[in-house]
Amino acid sequence: GGGHSYDTSNGYESDVCWDPDNDKFIIAWRDGGSSSAGKAVVATISSGASGDSISYGTAVTFEGGGADTYKIAYDTSNDKVVIAFRDYSDSGLVKAIVGTVSGTSISFGTAVSTGMACSTVHHTDICFDSNSNKIIICTRKSNAANNQLAVVVGTVSGTGISFGSVVEGTGSSDEVHHPKCTFDSNVNKVVFSYRLGSSGVGYAIV
Repeated sequence: GGGHSYDTSNGYESDVCWDPDNDKFIIAWRDGGSSSAGKAVVATISSGASGDSISYGTAVTFEGGGADTYKIAYDTSNDKVVIAFRDYSDSGLVKAIVGTVSGTSISFGTAVSTGMACSTVHHTDICFDSNSNKIIICTRKSNAANNQLAVVVGTVSGTGISFGSVVEGTGSSDEVHHPKCTFDSNVNKVVFSYRLGSSGVGYAIV
């Protein structure tokens, strides 16, 4: 019970995923107290007489700074963590990086651009398609017409990831806000939700 700190300085925009292969949780966040560096840590949950507790490995910096909107997913096919983020120090490009969990440690490959750019924080999400064994990343793409929803499929190989062509649009010319994605394993479809235009109406698309 109770909270257990993993960042003692100034943490923002954290996200978490479960690693079923190692029975660990991985947390990613922006460390505002350290030049907005992107960091990740492996967490272990233990149950005891007084309740559940969380212990942490050593935090690892995978992005030196100038980035935000960290989103994390676990690829059960390749046993890898994938973190998507917006690199605002590099034209707002949305990038992804692959992490490998070993015990209570995590190590990373090299960040790769998705080909999508987003001009604003909090407009990116990630999920894993367990049917196709692919990573899905969506964003509000500023280098498209009128900030449309944009989606790209990623394939993890070793400690790297490669991307297919970016798909844009929702059938509406209005811009999207705060897109989210999740995978429905019953029908093997990805569902995206978002706010459309200035009306504030929420939509979902398959």
